[in-house]
Amino acid sequence: MVQRGVAEYSNGAHVTFPTAFKGTPVVVASAQLNLGAKSACTFNISSTGFDVALTNLWGAVETRSYWVQWIAVGSGAVDTSLAFVTNYVNVVNWTDAGFKTPFSGEPVVIVASAQNSGIPQAAGTVDVTKTGFELILDGYQGKGGTMVQAWTSLIAVGPGAYDPKVLVQSGSGTYSHDTHISFSKAFASAPVVVVSAKYGNNPKIASALNATATGFNVLVIDHNGIGVSNASVQWIAVGPAQ
Repeated sequence: MVQRGVAEYSNGAHVTFPTAFKGTPVVVASAQLNLGAKSACTFNISSTGFDVALTNLWGAVETRSYWVQWIAVGSGAVDTSLAFVTNYVNVVNWTDAGFKTPFSGEPVVIVASAQNSGIPQAAGTVDVTKTGFELILDGYQGKGGTMVQAWTSLIAVGPGAYDPKVLVQSGSGTYSHDTHISFSKAFASAPVVVVSAKYGNNPKIASALNATATGFNVLVIDHNGIGVSNASVQWIAVGPAQ
């Protein structure tokens, strides 16, 4: 089962799934405010919902609410009313990104994986419609401000034509910066992977790197650009089934 949502939330807010999962799902989130990417992660995940943790690029909690998009993958019936569009591309900040196949309604777009030269960056989306969105990129505190360009992974889920040839896998665990994660089942070719991570209940900046049909490396840094050990990682991969 795949569920998704988008709304304004403040740090620590609870999100309830529209339909309860049969077990604990994987939940990946991305966030933005005032045309700037923010850090987001999920915690206290259960079959019925999760809490969201949000910080700015300095790792500080703000009183303001952020726009949060999330995708949850777990056990349950396949929703054949949903379509997936994915992409992995080296793009510049404020790219006007059109979907390869338009949705029949507004999707949720997760871009919780961007990196430049192996350094994770924060990414967010604005002005999402059924045909595309605007991509925004920001660096961690040490870099400061807007990033010019980064390799960015996106997974969009929304109403459209279901493709039974699409394979969706997800996972969670404790990993250190630049650790390899293997898929339980190989894809036909390299999938798109989105990642979010936290240490304690504090979001970190994370990305996937070198994705292949059998696995990927996870990158996790803090808001000073230092690699994080023993981070709690959630990931979702979407690609062609064998």
